[in-house]
Amino acid sequence: DEFCKEVYTAEESTMPMVAKLHHNLELMRARAANSGGDGPRLAVVGPATSGKSTLVRTLQAYAVRAGRRPIMVDLDVRINSIGLPGTVAADLPTGQLDLFGESGDLDFTPRNPLIYFSGAEKITENAKRFRELTAELAKNIDARMQADRELGPAGLLIDTPPWAASASAASKTLVVALQSLRVNALVVIRNDRLFKEMKDAFPGMPVVKVGQSGGLVDRDEAAVKHLASDRIKWYFDGIRGQLSPVRETFVLGKDLFIYQARSAVVADAALRPIGSDEVAEEKIPQIIVVDKKLESSVLAVLHASSEDEVLTANAAGFVLVESVSIADNSLTLSLPCPGGLKSKYLVYGKIKYFEHL
Repeated sequence: DEFCKEVYTAEESTMPMVAKLHHNLELMRARAANSGGDGPRLAVVGPATSGKSTLVRTLQAYAVRAGRRPIMVDLDVRINSIGLPGTVAADLPTGQLDLFGESGDLDFTPRNPLIYFSGAEKITENAKRFRELTAELAKNIDARMQADRELGPAGLLIDTPPWAASASAASKTLVVALQSLRVNALVVIRNDRLFKEMKDAFPGMPVVKVGQSGGLVDRDEAAVKHLASDRIKWYFDGIRGQLSPVRETFVLGKDLFIYQARSAVVADAALRPIGSDEVAEEKIPQIIVVDKKLESSVLAVLHASSEDEVLTANAAGFVLVESVSIADNSLTLSLPCPGGLKSKYLVYGKIKYFEHL
């Protein structure tokens, strides 16, 4: 593999720390089950390539072995382990994680995920939209927990976007997102400054700083893009190339409607009718005519039946724009399975996939 520089065995292990974290989480779950309250809503935060995702998955594997069903939440829009790049998502485990799955790694296969498409590669690219979608995700998680009382004590395990000391806007956006999810415990990996930021942002909350595994290596931007591309490839072609996407052509404005993945825009006060309400004037940016910029874009197909639902609708699935025809205002899409689109309402962002060319 061109992205594997060397192979070695780390002398220091973080597994005793992981086992202690799991033990403390189980104590919180037991207390919640007895009192009828919330279980641990744990978020793991840290710099890039610090082992956040591995820690979250390991804690989830331990919880499942103990007979729990914690909801896994992934807020990392770069490489989302539940949805595709550009999404925030949540899912329930249906059984023990496959340590030797089809991907050859710790395999988490979503069965019925709840996915929202932000269309951004970083949370700061569309921070307001990220906060809106995380709030919507949190609302639906709470509703699911109300419907299934066993889920409340099991709690949440939340993977987060990478933290950087130079990105204060990203930190503020992340804090708001974690507040929406009603986080009640935090694990900070490696960084003293981040530890202080989280202690200040969540006063009175348990915030634990842990070390990172000695087996971790830095992952550059090229490796991140490679992994993001693989996520899209696996969605359409299968991990082993066993799937066969189908191509269909749709006329924009007739067969489907495409909106930009951003927050609604409020019309300027001078342009609104006298006495109009700002909320009533909110418009979701819509693409009326096809453009070459749409080619190779990943679009989210929404669970929406009208334009009014576009802002808050979750994704039913994804399609890839193979080509566009400006002459007849149509798009040829690659669909992961036959049967047409589940909805006429689609969202477009910055997520691209070029390996199909």
